[in-house]
Amino acid sequence: MSPKKIESKRKHFTTESRLESRGHEVGIDFVDKRLKAPIWIKINPKNLNRSLPGDLIKVKYRYIKKQGEFKGWVVEILKRTRKPIVATVVFEFDEYYYKLEGKTATKRYYLMDKRDISDVYLGQRVLIRFKKWERYQSYPVAELMQRLDSTRKSAHRNHIFQMVLDYGFYDSFPQKVLDEIESLKPPISSKEIKKRMDFRDVLTFTIDQETSKDLDDAISFKELSNATYQIGIHIADVTHYVSKDSTVDREAYNRGTSVYFIDQVIPMLPEILSNDLCSLNPSEDKLTFSVVFEITSEGKVMDQQFAKTIIHSNRRLFYQEVQGVIDENKGAGQSRDTHANGISNPLKKALLVLHKITQNLRLKRINEGSLIIPSEEVKFEVDQDANPTQVTVKIQNQAQQLIEELMLLANKTVAEFLSLHRYKTPAVYRIHDVPSMDGLEQISKRLKSLGIQINTNPNTVKSHLNSSMVSLSNTPHAYWLSSLITKAMSKAQYSTENIGHYGLGFEKYTHFTSPIRRYPDVMVHRILNSILFNQKKEYKDLNKLEQFCQHTNFKELNALKLEREVQKLMQCLYALQLKQKGGTYKGYVSGLSRYGMFVELIESRCQGMVFFREVPHANYSFIENQWTIEKRKRRKVVEIGDLLDVNIGKVSLERRLIDFHFIQWISQKQ
Repeated sequence: MSPKKIESKRKHFTTESRLESRGHEVGIDFVDKRLKAPIWIKINPKNLNRSLPGDLIKVKYRYIKKQGEFKGWVVEILKRTRKPIVATVVFEFDEYYYKLEGKTATKRYYLMDKRDISDVYLGQRVLIRFKKWERYQSYPVAELMQRLDSTRKSAHRNHIFQMVLDYGFYDSFPQKVLDEIESLKPPISSKEIKKRMDFRDVLTFTIDQETSKDLDDAISFKELSNATYQIGIHIADVTHYVSKDSTVDREAYNRGTSVYFIDQVIPMLPEILSNDLCSLNPSEDKLTFSVVFEITSEGKVMDQQFAKTIIHSNRRLFYQEVQGVIDENKGAGQSRDTHANGISNPLKKALLVLHKITQNLRLKRINEGSLIIPSEEVKFEVDQDANPTQVTVKIQNQAQQLIEELMLLANKTVAEFLSLHRYKTPAVYRIHDVPSMDGLEQISKRLKSLGIQINTNPNTVKSHLNSSMVSLSNTPHAYWLSSLITKAMSKAQYSTENIGHYGLGFEKYTHFTSPIRRYPDVMVHRILNSILFNQKKEYKDLNKLEQFCQHTNFKELNALKLEREVQKLMQCLYALQLKQKGGTYKGYVSGLSRYGMFVELIESRCQGMVFFREVPHANYSFIENQWTIEKRKRRKVVEIGDLLDVNIGKVSLERRLIDFHFIQWISQKQ
């Protein structure tokens, strides 16, 4: 359905979304179900009805035929934003300060009660948050969160810090939160220990990245007499320390998630919780919420149990150490990591049994309809000034798969249990809708050019995509295929309405295993606890719980956008270094637009644009929406995955864009 048909059928429509700032405009961005496409509804500042960027609002809108755009006006503010705002003290009078918000389309003044702050001077930059806006007031009133330093360590650090603030995150915690945490420090009481299953004498360990500080999951292993194994998946019991509606809890909810980028983390919980009290550090007694399985080596679950537990991790392991044990057992020669040689024989045996179990679980999951997209991590090493010094591309190994499969098993098991009680207690699910047909058709068309036929029916396409990934795994096409599959997939979300998880092929799925860094996991812990121990329902109102889910979806999306923007900045800084060195770099076509083609460098994964005007003998067909190369009476269509040589052109740090100069085609197909 076209926008013009929408206009002809009905004058006005109503929707709910969050007010966003985009350049010099404000409005809302959402997917219109009639158009089945994302649209931008522009709102004139005069029609904001005292709403602020980040507010959840109800909007009436219509399509303006003459201007070719959607326009709307705010009819109701459903929920005020808690997004922090960078402001400057610009004027003082009586008992108030005026605050001027910076770098948004709705530049406005804020009032600050002078009695709530001290030692703030004119011209100082501060971080503020909305407090109230009474009808009789001309300006909203804000609360002070923190005073901002005029300079940080470097220009790049300043740039990143501003990006963090723009996406609604901040690295410090209000003093009220820190004060409340002081009461959480006492050691674990004997009374509390008696309430829990004691796993302190069972072999227990964690497996993480070397840089991780918030260890929220641990594994215990015990061999049973009937050819089965007891595997405990122990998750940090955050809700023991963070009670619902406490100051710490409200702050965690506002943040929604931890954010990770380059060498930094902006935690959801203060460090004393995330890195100390709740983190499952080795050689310390820790309180956990656990799913304990009795399971065979083939991955068949014989029994399962939920319990509040206490553990004592014997050792912290890193992925490369565990992979070293796996490789050593395969006869691949000496362990890749010398530290793996220091792992005790009982622990090595446990790891190898777990490896066998989880590989069987993985195979079963694939056979039952799970989509396997090879994941890779592009990591920029940086110096103290945030200048990239090295870029590494890491593919998921079997040690990471070991942990992934155990976490998937725990999450799925919790979701199935919650679903049994859904009529009594509302729950939170992690859902994933069917993919875009346009995206699947694009993948099908490109694979067909390589001689691979797939069925694009969403019910059967996953097995075809899995087999295509396997057949192309050792070719230059493997990465762009996984990228196209990811783009075609819907965005996974949190919801009280379970529609299943398409990508995983699970009818029921949730997030239980990362309460230190994801707020939905905290909610799931509370819901599960109330069911198991017949305690009061923490979330009685289904509609309110759904609002919590939508808030966490919004924060998760913002965190993802921030991480991508920081990654783009790192790519630009790295591209500037490549430009200074000179030379030619190999890349592949990762996307097409009306202006040219997007190219991704194979070695560094830096992404940029080659404009079609720079490619000899090239033209663009708007009808067919494709590039063609015409030379010596021969016509060739440019396709995603084609290889070419480029060098670095213009790089914009502010816009985070890279332009490549075309050098030559390497191959149209391989």
